[in-house]
Amino acid sequence: YGKKRVAYEGWSKCLCILPLESYPHYNPKMRELVDFHKDFLKEHKKTIDWMLKQIDENGPMGSTDFEHAEKVPGWWSDEERLVKRALEVLWEIGRIMIHHRKRRIRYFDLTERCIKVPDDRLTMKDYEQRGIGDRLHAMRLFRDNALSWNLWQGIRHDSKEIFHGLVDDGTVIPVEIEGAKRKYFMLKKDRKFLRKQDESEKTVRLLAPLDSIQWDRELVRDLFGFEAKFEIYHPPKKRRWGYYCLPILFGTELVGRVDLARDRKVGKLAAHSIHWEPGIDVTDELAVKFADALTDHVRFLQMDGFILPRKKFDGKPVIKKHVCR
Repeated sequence: YGKKRVAYEGWSKCLCILPLESYPHYNPKMRELVDFHKDFLKEHKKTIDWMLKQIDENGPMGSTDFEHAEKVPGWWSDEERLVKRALEVLWEIGRIMIHHRKRRIRYFDLTERCIKVPDDRLTMKDYEQRGIGDRLHAMRLFRDNALSWNLWQGIRHDSKEIFHGLVDDGTVIPVEIEGAKRKYFMLKKDRKFLRKQDESEKTVRLLAPLDSIQWDRELVRDLFGFEAKFEIYHPPKKRRWGYYCLPILFGTELVGRVDLARDRKVGKLAAHSIHWEPGIDVTDELAVKFADALTDHVRFLQMDGFILPRKKFDGKPVIKKHVCR
């Protein structure tokens, strides 16, 4: 975040990076979640008070910094550490914020040390309006009947009414995708991007499975002709591309996907497979930019290089001559 905080990690369909000015609008939902978690907060009050004191005295702390072995039933497993669950609950109700990350570890600090304490006068209606605005801003292009209106813990009422109000006042305008049967919309303020010619140098980006560009799979199909599918929950025999396959964005075109995994034995990032889209010419430029993207990924994960598959996929050569720099 640096010295001046301009964004924060918050929940909006999934864990997202949101503009800091959105935080007060999400506060009404956090207040509501205090009641949702009241039994947990009461049962583990002594431990939670101790944890808050530790953070107050020591600064940002992650779950691994707390010497506390007690476990509780887990959300995703049979059990998990109490301190890890407590940090999640305290984050959800707004007592702490994610201060920074180191690899996969989140470090939390007291909210009042990160930002100005939010105004409590905002209502759930304010929350829904801001949350929907953030969602539409993240998607850029969207359908009125394909959005997941569930912002946080089942908030659905009046959401479509808010959306159609944005259409009526001109904040949201209709837009057509050539050849698409579905009707799409965009924010009026984003219309300038349709007229803008992108003259920047093409780069390759590896898109996360839950990147906002993939929230509407039918949109991805209509706009890019690309099948967006996250196969992590599919049985191995039913996976077409791989367990953790990331779409490859080259400039403004989705050109393929790569299945990545951490090879802990050698400390490298392993590309189990690379699948290029039909008709894509794997030029030297694309190969170099793809290798650069893998290098950036390796640096972010603090690993020691990457490994490419030895065999060919989709009848096209795998990049061999470009190595991590």
